[in-house]
Amino acid sequence: MLKIVCPACQNSMTLSQFKPGKFTPTCKVCQTKFHLLIAQKTDGTFACKSGLLAPPVSPTTTPDPVKQPAVRSSAPAKFDETRETNLSPATNSDNLDATQASQPTPIKKNSPTIAATGNTQAESSAARTSTGAQDPQVGGNLGPYRLLKLLGQGGMGSVFLAKQTSLDRNVALKVIRTKLADRPAMMARFTREAYAAAQLVHPNVVQVYDMGDDRGNCFFSMELVQGSSLADYVADGKKVDPEQAASFVLHAARGLAFAHNAGMVHRDIKPANLLVDASGIVKVADLGLVKVPDQADIEDRDEVDEMSALSASKELTRFGTAVGTPYYMAPEQARNSVTVDHRADIYSLGCTFYVLLTGQKPFEGNSFQEVVSKHSSAPLVVPSRLVARVPESLSAIVAKMMAKDPADRYQSMQDLIPDLEKFLGISSTVAFTPEEQDAELLERQAAQFNNVSLARLRAVLPLALIVGSFLIAALTLFFSWRWASGFFVLPVFACAGYFLIAGLRENSNLFAKSRELVFRSGFISWFKWLAAATLLLVASMLVGLFLPWFVCGLVGIGLGAAYYFLIDKPIHQARIAPVRNIEKLLRKLRLKGMEESSLQLFVAKYGGKTWEEMFETLFGYPAKRRMRDELIKSEIGKSRPKFWPWRDRINDGLESRIAPLVEAREKQHLQKVELAGLQADGVAPAEAKERAAQMAEAIVDHGDSIRVAALQQRIAELDPEAQRMKQRLKVKQMLAEARSGQYRKPQSLLQKIKPVLNLALGSYTRFLLGCLLIVGCLLWARQENFLEAVQKTATEAQQAIQSGGIEGARAVTSQQFSSLTEALNRDSSPLAIPLIGDLFFFNFNALIAGLILLSSSIVFGWRMSIFAIPAAAIALWGAGFGIPDIQPIRSVHALSAVIAVAMVVAGFLFGRSDS
Repeated sequence: MLKIVCPACQNSMTLSQFKPGKFTPTCKVCQTKFHLLIAQKTDGTFACKSGLLAPPVSPTTTPDPVKQPAVRSSAPAKFDETRETNLSPATNSDNLDATQASQPTPIKKNSPTIAATGNTQAESSAARTSTGAQDPQVGGNLGPYRLLKLLGQGGMGSVFLAKQTSLDRNVALKVIRTKLADRPAMMARFTREAYAAAQLVHPNVVQVYDMGDDRGNCFFSMELVQGSSLADYVADGKKVDPEQAASFVLHAARGLAFAHNAGMVHRDIKPANLLVDASGIVKVADLGLVKVPDQADIEDRDEVDEMSALSASKELTRFGTAVGTPYYMAPEQARNSVTVDHRADIYSLGCTFYVLLTGQKPFEGNSFQEVVSKHSSAPLVVPSRLVARVPESLSAIVAKMMAKDPADRYQSMQDLIPDLEKFLGISSTVAFTPEEQDAELLERQAAQFNNVSLARLRAVLPLALIVGSFLIAALTLFFSWRWASGFFVLPVFACAGYFLIAGLRENSNLFAKSRELVFRSGFISWFKWLAAATLLLVASMLVGLFLPWFVCGLVGIGLGAAYYFLIDKPIHQARIAPVRNIEKLLRKLRLKGMEESSLQLFVAKYGGKTWEEMFETLFGYPAKRRMRDELIKSEIGKSRPKFWPWRDRINDGLESRIAPLVEAREKQHLQKVELAGLQADGVAPAEAKERAAQMAEAIVDHGDSIRVAALQQRIAELDPEAQRMKQRLKVKQMLAEARSGQYRKPQSLLQKIKPVLNLALGSYTRFLLGCLLIVGCLLWARQENFLEAVQKTATEAQQAIQSGGIEGARAVTSQQFSSLTEALNRDSSPLAIPLIGDLFFFNFNALIAGLILLSSSIVFGWRMSIFAIPAAAIALWGAGFGIPDIQPIRSVHALSAVIAVAMVVAGFLFGRSDS
């Protein structure tokens, strides 16, 4: 094996087969041809030398500072505090050079705070990749995101305020545009860490939502936190009250404990990376986006050497250097950042705690080396000696967090959390008992929330609409069966109108899920739904239903809009005051250090019998579902009514449909990144493709294990050290097997053929078959003039009512029924389409079969087809199966229809799961 480096982009490649001589290879990353000389030394080893064929001429290109030798100033720059205190919350000032620091930028309070890597505009512009990627521009699109505003730039790229169109939400979008994107192997390792971080869902961790690439730009989307960073709280040397500071650190410790137990280490904890949102929750930012891979994961020894060489430069937080900020960096991290464990985060959090309490950094100096040296050897001046109001007990906690030797510190966040809780007078190990005044306040506000007068109409009006529509449809049937059908489906249009209008204005959970499914579904899915809608439109026009349905549809949508604006919106307005009062109470409790799960339990228990709607307004639908599952174990939870429980099945169905689409996209992206890394290492294309697929499978499986562990057992109940080691060993083993080509995810035969089953027997297939059967049956009915017979009967009944009133209608009812029965019983011919008509369309059971398949399509997956397709077959060919008929009308085989409907009902009960 021989390592060579492209002289144009510094991409490292591995030659497995080579011989002495002169060559002109092409770099697989930047596509540049260069000279390569391979010579054999006297000891039998080989040496290589590379050079450009000709100097590249590009007057508009600035050399990448990451790839240039580090240039030192004869006079080391002073690490002054203005670099951290005089910047916008959207920028991490610790990464700035003295030039930018000398131009302070005012802090904007309560603006969106993003954990962005701050750096100079010039450096960011220079740090471009050589892959030919197009620079993302504000106002443009990057994947499924629209870039709204540039929030920060730095050594790792740029951070934008962006809108995710599929979910209609704003996110922080970090775009990787630096040396990291030029090194495929390092980019692959970086992506693994970011993907693992995306699986961590915790109230004290900034959520990583998504990752992808577009036009050569690799990006990560993150939760947008509305609030400020802790760096704002200590700007200009300000201090934080000891209890408040302990509460902030306690929140961060909980988030880091969750990450550590999943095998993640942050390595860059500092005030700028701890964000406080508007509700008082502290969130750890940039988790998984600053971590260097473990040394055991790095096969390329040159990369390790490069990390050590660059660590002495003034670029402090670039990938591949001594990751971290010197003011908050653990001593062992400055020596070797790739071997540190979770105790380095404890030290950094201790430094942050120190700054919050004292308003100054624990160690300062005139250079990187001086600051690092003081962290390693200088004695710590405890906070209580600098600020009189800091209790000795709190100083002791800080001193233990900042012990020089990792063995002398807290050995885990779980060891630190109880000491902080004890200082604050709270505990997460016992049930939360609120103060009397807090409980009474919550009960009063909950009663005010629930006792809005219009809220009582919300359940009555939809029922009244359904009953009223059915009554109007029944009366209209005497005049026109077509208009009767329009009134019959009017409630469906009303529900659709309300769902659309309320969803667009409030982005409710179901609307967001539905919207996400639509955007994530590919062109084929859109085409299937469009084809099905077209078939239904054709069917409605064939039987003259288009105009009645169109008019009733407009009326229904109008009623749905009226319901939202006249009922829902006033209710929301009336509830603004109690919701704000409850949020103030919760913020007060959070700032005291209360755990989020304890606060949610407090709201659920003291929110009254109808607690669910208020809880959902405060914490969201997913949190409401989790809390209901928790309360249902107690007698209190069992006796309380559920709020709109019908949404649960729809939500679960949508999630089961979205999950495989998300996983497929993630695997595709991970496979692409891993493939680039393997090919950069010289692996043959065919082998690289297979190994990249295995690597992507292993990484996704590791992400699944993180989520499952979090769901199975609360982190507080786990053995922290055992959990950390288990996660780290598992992912190392999985990745090692994938690299060697031996990783195979165990799959049953059913799991292997499941994609084929879903394609052939899924909901789209049933929907299309149902539409075809309905359209064919209506064509047959039109051919046999059955629709005219029905219309004639309705017209005669109408005339009888007009001439003789109700008594006249009674007189002709039996006669009209006999005439209609005779028309339906007359000998009829199959639909005049060879073979198809004889096989499918010869009576009205085709319509019943079509409705069965159409209704079953609301259940995704192939299992429903086990019930729906046989039910449709029995409805169609019941007589051929030997099922006797039970009534005289030959155009409908009644017993077959009854059996078919019973089967599809069983499918709704037992055929929902397709896993």
